[in-house]
Amino acid sequence: MSFYNDKRTNQGKRCLGRTPRQTWDDGYELYKKYVIEKSEVTPEPQIH
Repeated sequence: MSFYNDKRTNQGKRCLGRTPRQTWDDGYELYKKYVIEKSEVTPEPQIH
């Protein structure tokens, strides 16, 4: 699995010759930038 994920380049359309691990890491950075950092925590409405 180490060879498959870290050394073998991926032939997928959007992978652009990167390894699956590189593709995952780049995608996760974008996910953190646009999803995690932009999310807002709203307080639960209190019912009296």
